[in-house]
Amino acid sequence: MEKDVTSADSEHVAQMHDRAVKYDSKTEHLFSYLQVCTAAFASFAHGSNDVANAIGPLATIWFVYRHDEADLKSKTEVPLWILAYGGAAIVLGLATYGYNVMRSLGNKFTYMSPARGTVATVIELLLHACI
Repeated sequence: MEKDVTSADSEHVAQMHDRAVKYDSKTEHLFSYLQVCTAAFASFAHGSNDVANAIGPLATIWFVYRHDEADLKSKTEVPLWILAYGGAAIVLGLATYGYNVMRSLGNKFTYMSPARGTVATVIELLLHACI
């Protein structure tokens, strides 16, 4: 909560931010509300996929441990506690190191503002829906 994720770390990043087109503050303020909504949708979509990818191997190991077999031809039910464990692990990772990822993605690659963030998230959600 107290990490600075908006400052430019280098001269190159500062120059990139200076060259970027800046929109009116009222426009950015309007898009800040939209960005919260689109970010929530994207975080649910990514979070569920990340948890599914992370707990797949754990759920398989648990199933083999419990049943002494690996049934590869049918789907098996994943216990709720494994899903909760995966979600908690994702939250812990974001709480401890997520600021560094946000700083890198939001500042080092491009200048990010609420208007740009909203459009990027909508495009990302549309691409995921098409795939």
